[in-house]
Amino acid sequence: MSPKVTRRSFLRTSAAVAGGGLLVPVLAACGQAPTPTPVPPPKPAAPAPTAAPAKPAAPAPTAAPPKPTVAPTPTTAPTAVPKPTVAVKPTAPPAKAQITIWHPWRAAIGGPQIEKFINDFNKKSTTTEVINEYQADLGKKIMAAAAGNTLSGILWGGDMFRLALGGQVRELGDYAKSSKLIDLSQFNAGLVDLYTIKGKLYGLPIEMSNRAMWIREDLMKAAGLTTPKEDWTWDGFVEFAGKMTKSEGGKVVQWGTDGVFFGGAMMTINWLWSNGADFFNQDETKVVVNSPEAVETLQFLVDLGQKHKVAPPGSQFLYQDGFESKRLAITYAGPWMWGRWIGELKIPIVAQQYPRKKKPASAIGGAPLYVAKAGKAKEDASWEFLEAFLSTDANAEWAATTGYLPVRKDSGATPRYLNYVKEQAPQMAPHYAALAYGRPSPGQRLLEFGKIAAIYQAEYEAMLNLKKPVKQALDEVAKQANANAALFKKLDD
Repeated sequence: MSPKVTRRSFLRTSAAVAGGGLLVPVLAACGQAPTPTPVPPPKPAAPAPTAAPAKPAAPAPTAAPPKPTVAPTPTTAPTAVPKPTVAVKPTAPPAKAQITIWHPWRAAIGGPQIEKFINDFNKKSTTTEVINEYQADLGKKIMAAAAGNTLSGILWGGDMFRLALGGQVRELGDYAKSSKLIDLSQFNAGLVDLYTIKGKLYGLPIEMSNRAMWIREDLMKAAGLTTPKEDWTWDGFVEFAGKMTKSEGGKVVQWGTDGVFFGGAMMTINWLWSNGADFFNQDETKVVVNSPEAVETLQFLVDLGQKHKVAPPGSQFLYQDGFESKRLAITYAGPWMWGRWIGELKIPIVAQQYPRKKKPASAIGGAPLYVAKAGKAKEDASWEFLEAFLSTDANAEWAATTGYLPVRKDSGATPRYLNYVKEQAPQMAPHYAALAYGRPSPGQRLLEFGKIAAIYQAEYEAMLNLKKPVKQALDEVAKQANANAALFKKLDD
């Protein structure tokens, strides 16, 4: 509200009155006739009548008193009488910039949390209002809007890379440099690098996750086992899974671990890295999955079902249905299942990092948050929300209420997150510890990675079902992929 204007007082002018008028008296002259010269006395004459005395002269009228002294003219104009102050109506605040956020969260885990954060943000922000929009088919929605050139606001996941190359994503580097809330050194360096294209940062990670071994604690205890140590080996894993495999009448009714076909061929990456193997060479210009270490790794995975018989053989797997029905003791899962299995179904679960051959390994995945190009006002408003949502405490709260891993190191060190892991979700401890050596899954910067993965998938299924020897199948993957240089074209090329 504008301050009131004080009424100014009049300038009072005093004038001294000058002295009174001057009276001048008029004197009247008064005299007798002269005595006559003597002569012989005549006959006495009758005396002349005495002249009537002269009327005294009327005094001159007193002069009119002087006119009252006129107040002197002031040298400056007198102050004008101010008009009464009119109350000034408060200026209405400027309208907030409205932006949308498209996300895939609707379930009990994730949906309420993001809705609460958006509502709290809208109450605090004086410049931005975020509209919460859940999208059932987020990827298609984003690409349809991109085709119609109507992208706007904050986008969660989808094909950020192609959109950025098409000029529809706002570069975030300048925002991050001037931000008091975003410190890029706190984020996983591999993911920051992944979301940087041709030297420009386009996205920041959210929903970060990795895989670990999730073990049904009730089945583990029934087998007389305890949680394995984090440095357990491949051989120790086979022994552990074997003790949790049960048969009745010659038929397996409870598998120790899941079929390795679950998730597809690229699910083998943790096993490959642990044995010192890899799928690509360092600069991802060639497939090297037929190395001796890779052949040894894939043979071990085939043997889990075909030789050791602790997992469904071939391309079979049970995953969610088997785990929930107690037909499966161990599966490869991650934070995305915390909401259902622990939050809703209350399944007793312990978790541990992947078994190791030569070293620990963990592939990191997730989704980026990014800003659509839609004019400076909307872009600035989108960044205001994004940096608030990815601030230290906000990200710790998101991780502690959804089960996803904090994307910031300092978020993982907050009392909120540490207490959450200790009291509510000890299953997240091995996942979080694995971030220390985790790195993004391979191939994500290759424009035609899907085609390479399809070649690997076909040969992987053949080896699991004993249709091809492991070495022959992996040689075929390398041969087909490396024969086509176009498959290795990168986002930065």
